[in-house]
Amino acid sequence: DQMSGEEGYIISLKDITFTKEIQEEMRRVDRLASLGVMASGIAHEIRNPLAGIKAMAQTFEEELQPDDPKNEYVKRIVRLVNRLDDLLRTLFSYAKPPKPNRQFCNLDEVLRDVFSLMRQKLREHNIKLIKLIHPELPRAFVDPGQIQQVLVNLFLNSVEAINKNGEIV
Repeated sequence: DQMSGEEGYIISLKDITFTKEIQEEMRRVDRLASLGVMASGIAHEIRNPLAGIKAMAQTFEEELQPDDPKNEYVKRIVRLVNRLDDLLRTLFSYAKPPKPNRQFCNLDEVLRDVFSLMRQKLREHNIKLIKLIHPELPRAFVDPGQIQQVLVNLFLNSVEAINKNGEIV
């Protein structure tokens, strides 16, 4: 105050913990996305030579006599190539999720399916489910499998956060 000669201070504090956590989560998601793209590229580069190895092994197998002991080696090569191909296909699915299968669906049915799936988990943790569902939910043009997966993940996160003896509304 200029009149009285007293000095004062205003201190303003703001908790930015949540903001920092969100920023860190966004950085983590970006790193995972980059890793997925890189894994997809590597998988593609490995898959092409594998297809060649498999084709050569199958050609060699056709040229061998049925009682030739080398047949077992060739069959093993084909099995191992198939195993590697399955592994690479799994990598592709992480890097490039399948396209949604959108259709008009009854959200009430999707919710009831999720409630049914989660019933035992809720019982195990003594968690009560309080359902507040609008009686006339509109049909939605969505991928019901993806919506179900999102809801199950939300339920599992809720159960983990509550741990024991609580309610999910």
